[in-house]
Amino acid sequence: MKRPVVLKLGGELIEGAERLKAIGKVIKQASKTRPLIVVHGGGREIDASLAQVGIPKRQVDGLRVTDPETLEIVVSVLAGSINTRFVAAINAAGGRAIGLTGADAGVAPVKKAAPHKATSGDTVDLGMVGTPVTRALAPELLTLLCNAGYVPVIACVSASKEGQLFNVNADTLAGSLASRVKAKRLVIAGATAGVLDKRGQTIPRLNQTQIAKL
Repeated sequence: MKRPVVLKLGGELIEGAERLKAIGKVIKQASKTRPLIVVHGGGREIDASLAQVGIPKRQVDGLRVTDPETLEIVVSVLAGSINTRFVAAINAAGGRAIGLTGADAGVAPVKKAAPHKATSGDTVDLGMVGTPVTRALAPELLTLLCNAGYVPVIACVSASKEGQLFNVNADTLAGSLASRVKAKRLVIAGATAGVLDKRGQTIPRLNQTQIAKL
């Protein structure tokens, strides 16, 4: 099998019927040339669902603080409505997509994330937020699906080895999967114009040393 491309899509890119239809066609075409693994988020739809049931949104440095009530909404929206709609759009375009989460067949087991050191200087417990256990990632299912011509579409929720569900940052999940499957390329697409400096300007190029200093 050719080394796959891992593509992370921000939820804002797959909102609305027309945008979803267009992205479905892009995924279908891209999967013709190289195996493709897709990871998606869905922050704005989660926010809307939380508002509907009166659960306040709480974020720190862009990371969602996830209590048990919020987790129920996160799982329902990401693994349910968004993932199913996205898979259907790809298949309607002629692709062969299969919806997954990190919890399926040990694709991406996680552990509870360590407390986050915020830019404010505070240390914040993010709650039911998981971080991938990279050495435990089991890529066999993804390899099997890619070899058979399918496109795995992974919602960014997963589970610990004890079976506890967790919300997972989509960028982090995509990066861990890309490392584990030895991806040819990791592509992160969203509404944000790349990595921004303190002035909010896009940094055009970064090396590993510069990334470590961010």
